[in-house]
Amino acid sequence: MGIPVRNAVILLFILAFLGGCDPYAKLARSKEVSDRDSAALAYYNKQQYEKSQYLLEELMGVYRGTRNAERAYYYFAYCKYQLGEYSIAAYHFNDFVSQFPNSPRADECQFMHAYCYYKLSNPSYLSQDETYRGIEYLQFFINTHPNSEKVTECTEYITELREKLALKAFKNAELYYKTGFHKAAVVAFRNFINDFPDSKFKEESQFLQLKSEVLLAMESVETKQKDRFAEAIAYYTKFVDTYPDSRFLKEGEDLYETAKKFVETHP
Repeated sequence: MGIPVRNAVILLFILAFLGGCDPYAKLARSKEVSDRDSAALAYYNKQQYEKSQYLLEELMGVYRGTRNAERAYYYFAYCKYQLGEYSIAAYHFNDFVSQFPNSPRADECQFMHAYCYYKLSNPSYLSQDETYRGIEYLQFFINTHPNSEKVTECTEYITELREKLALKAFKNAELYYKTGFHKAAVVAFRNFINDFPDSKFKEESQFLQLKSEVLLAMESVETKQKDRFAEAIAYYTKFVDTYPDSRFLKEGEDLYETAKKFVETHP
């Protein structure tokens, strides 16, 4: 079988890359496709993913249109994943599903596409674009593979990613509170509670919303103070009903007394 010019160039690069004392180098240099295939899998199994990926890329061109193309592409995508190139791996896992939708490996690659975005998710203080994509793709996998053994795992990853988004939203709201932008803090904490009702930060957020409402009332113009203190009192009642044993209860009571005193003295 003749080797196309492009593949020949790739092969020359492979030979230069592999060199040295390498038990599979002879197979990798062979003109026989089967030998190079064996070398690619041997490198993969030995976790020498960089060497494996170059051979697999060459084999993908050689195997194009044959049943062996699927296997070569599968291992090539995993090489990218194992090398930590998650964005590239995500593309190839998704492309694998598009090219081989009936493959027994398609479901696994669909999951790995989503999982790569889980791996790409940044810490909460950085951009969360990949976090949103991870949630979207993991949920898509659950919706399209409801009986998969990966569903529980996907659900756990989604919970973890949502908590990361919750932390970012909580810190943003907290920053408004700490910097004295109390009106913005009230809105931000309210939005946080609506968006993340199951977050571990919910109790603290509700307390800080109460505190922000009282502080906002205190700094408001006189014509708005009574209404805002009244809103704070109503919110305090709701907070106490929800968290009767809250660690913030004592400070909450002090805020309530401040608001109550103002309302009572301004009929």
